[in-house]
Formats: sequence, structure tokens, C-alpha cells
Amino acid sequence: MEVYQCLTIGINRYQYLRPLSYGIADCQALYQVLCQQINVPPQCICILSDPTYPSGRNILKTLNSLPPTSRLWFFFSGYALHHGGEDYLLPIDGNPTHPEKTGIKISTIFHGLQRTNAEHILVILDLHRVSFNSTPLGANAIALAKNLGLNLILSAALEPLSQKVSHPNGIFTTALTEALGHYQNQITLNLIEQYLQIRLPELNHIQGLNQQTPVIVAPSLKMRSQLLFVPFKREIIPQATIEAQEEAGGKAQRVTLTLPKLPTPPVEPPHIPAGPPPSPPVKVVKKTAPIARKPDDKSFEGLWWGVLTLLCASVFCWWWTHLVQGRLPDDRSFKATIPLSAQQASRFNDAIAGARKIKPDSDSYESAQAEIGRWSEVIVDIAHARAEKGDYEAAIASAVLVPQDQKKLYALSQEKIKIWTEARKREENNLVLLKAAQDLLKPGEPNSYLQGIKVLQQIPSESREYQKAKILMNRWSENIYVLARKQAKKRNFSRAIKTAQLIPPATSTYPKAQKSIIGWRKK
Repeated sequence: MEVYQCLTIGINRYQYLRPLSYGIADCQALYQVLCQQINVPPQCICILSDPTYPSGRNILKTLNSLPPTSRLWFFFSGYALHHGGEDYLLPIDGNPTHPEKTGIKISTIFHGLQRTNAEHILVILDLHRVSFNSTPLGANAIALAKNLGLNLILSAALEPLSQKVSHPNGIFTTALTEALGHYQNQITLNLIEQYLQIRLPELNHIQGLNQQTPVIVAPSLKMRSQLLFVPFKREIIPQATIEAQEEAGGKAQRVTLTLPKLPTPPVEPPHIPAGPPPSPPVKVVKKTAPIARKPDDKSFEGLWWGVLTLLCASVFCWWWTHLVQGRLPDDRSFKATIPLSAQQASRFNDAIAGARKIKPDSDSYESAQAEIGRWSEVIVDIAHARAEKGDYEAAIASAVLVPQDQKKLYALSQEKIKIWTEARKREENNLVLLKAAQDLLKPGEPNSYLQGIKVLQQIPSESREYQKAKILMNRWSENIYVLARKQAKKRNFSRAIKTAQLIPPATSTYPKAQKSIIGWRKK
């Protein structure tokens, strides 16, 4: 049985260097594609990022505590530099002026991975070179990987850094996660390399950036063509099953498509302190005991006041425990610290259930009823906040908790449930179309991009998924244009024109494609 482990490290805010923008986002993107698209169990993925303080000590401690596994991935997105003939990764507390003391040698990482005795090890390095260090970076990592027989994907060998773009992730990780999401369990190093060779130049061209050349190292040609994942059972990740019509052989047939839900929060490494080391112990100065004196009238008066205070505190604690049990903090302060959509409506529902236990003859009955109304309003607010984010399933789950005796709120919630149920169905259909379009793609084949675009054009423009569909249509049109330009460079203008004519008019690439067609016809 295959056992997987993936250690991902992404750092944004360094102590001694200017912040990076995409380290944490890169980790999250890799986590999502592994869980959603490839169905790697979430507990097999360990994320070290700013919140878990990825210091040099914590990274090495986590690396050395990895459990036995058969397949091991190591991903790093952050600063690195070359010093004294060796490449160094910089942890969050890494000082570029003293890499030998505060950095981590890549050789240390590689040997630590080897000590796990994993049969298949893949190292992915998205390195950002320190700006004032002009020494080429990456050659040492490549040589080590070859000598140790490790699989390595390096974002850009001997180049300044992995460039930043207007994507939510770094340009390299954007292309890498696209490849993983497209090929899923059929992914190999060869397929990753082919995808990156097409996608990275396209992304750099769109953003007006210098080209970067990734490097992939494997012990043998056989390893390059081996599957990186053994297919997982689909039940590992909860899914929504959707039925749709599919054209096959000229006949419409009923098929079932499955869509993975969002993964659970990342699994953090065990026993890792999240913050600076504890402060030194505070010195305690011993005080001499006060001299005993006879009690006078004032001391007896103080004693009585103390007893009275204790009695009042006891009464208050009894009242709090028995009459206000289950009450949540004031929702005004609650909303100030936690996004409304992230709050748990069930907690307010539990509080309402506790308040209902207060009997009508109790002095607290009226205030309890007022709290029930207020908490019911909060539940409705939570449902609306979730619906605004497009999480209709969670919105409906919140809305059904509104008590029936809150007539106005209950009627409103029932009306919204109907609206959100229809919206969820439309969203699920759109997600089916998005997935179906992506499944049609075959890198290097322009007709497959056109077929994918035609499927995306079925998504309504007023839907939430339309913006993603529009981005994909423009991206795939650009892919077709890149393929057309390659034909033109080979002086095969007739084929270049034929390829460029596939680009639909409604895409952003269409105007320049038409302009190029005019020029190619003259040649």
C-alpha cells in the first residue's frame, strides 16, 4: 500500500529581508490541488508557513520527524542564495549575511529526505534569489540531485528569481498546479515538463516578463515516465455527485460527474512553537511577612465586607451558570474579531436552546426571549454572509436553524433557502461545465483549446463562475495564438493562419490574432 507525505514550506515575511508575496499562497495552492484534484488525504500534507513560524530549527525538526512513507514530496517557496560553493534555503529567521549559521544547506535537506527511506522522493524548489547576491543559484542543487538520485523540479536554474505576476500565486507554482490539476493521477515528470514548456512562456509573454527556464532532474528516463501518484479511492474526499448530459458518438447519454469539495484546513506539523522563544524567568523578590497585630474594629469591618463580597460573587456565579448557560459573547465584539461567514451558526442555535430552558416564571425570562430574537438575527446574518461568498450549501445549513417562532425571520429564511437552492444547482452545473472544458484540453493541440472554449461559452455571464470561465477562454485563446506563432516562425504561414483563425472573436487575443493573420497572408 502506498503511503504519501508532503512537506510544503512557504514564507512571506522574513525577519531580515523584504517580504515576498506568494510563499503562503503557493503552499495553499499546492495543498488544494493535491486534496481536490488528486485526492491526497489532508493529513498526509504538512504546511509550514508564517503562522507556524518556519524557522531553521522548526523546518529541520519537522523534516527529521516525518513518519515512514513510500512517496515523499518536499516543496519550498522562499528566498535562497549561493554561498561558499553551496546553495542555501533561507528560513523565516534566515540572515543573508550569515547563511552558514542561519540558513539551511540544500544538501542537508536532500540527505534528510533520503533518511526517510522513501522509494520515490520529489523535491520542488521555487527559489527567490536574494537581490544583493549575484552568484548563480541552482547549479549546486542540480548536481546534488543527480548524485543522490533524487527527482528535482527547479523553478529557474541559474536565473535571478521566480518572477511575480498578477496571479494569486507565483508564476511557477501557477503553471505547476495547473499541470497537476489537468493530468491529476496520470501526472508524470515528462508531462509536467511539457506543460511548463508551453505554459511558462505564455504567462511570461502575457505579463511582459523575462522568460524563465525550469529544470527537471530524474535518476533515469524510466523515472521521468512513471506515475507520480497511484490512484486514490474517491471516497477519501467528500464529493458532490451531479448528473449531466454528454454527447458521445452522436448520441446524448446520461453520465455522472463528481466534483470534490473544498479541503479541510491544512494539517500543521506537531509540536512546533508558533512564535519567538519564551522570555527569561522573572526574578522573584521575597518579602518579609507582616508583623501580626491584634484585630481591631476596622479589621472586623474589613472581614465582614470580604464575606459579603464572597457571597455576592457566589450568587452571581450561580445565576450565570444556571440562567445564562450557553450564552455566547456579545456578537458585536464577536463580529469584530471573526469574519461573519466564518462564524458557526450552530453555536448560536445551541445558545437559543439553552435560553429556552428558562421558565416563564423566572425573572430572566424576558431577557432570555430578547436574546433568542437577537441570536436568531445573527444566524440570518451568518447565512447571508455565506451566500454572498457563494457558499450556498453552508448558507442553507445556517438558514434552516432559524426558529419557527421567530415568524418574520423564519419566513425570510425560508424564502432565501429556495433562492439559494436554485443558485446552488446553477453553480453545480457551471462547475460541471468548467471541469468538462478542462478535461478536453490537450497541450499542443489547438482544436482541443477551441472545444474547451465552446463548452465555457455555455456558462451564463451573470453567474459567479463566468469570470473564471472568461479568464480560461482568454488563456486558451492565447495558447492557440502561441501555437500559431510557432508555425509562423517555421515559415509555415498557411498553417499559422489556419490555427489563428480558431480564436473566437469574443476573446482578448482575437484582435492581435487578426492583425497577425493579415501580416502572414502578405508573406
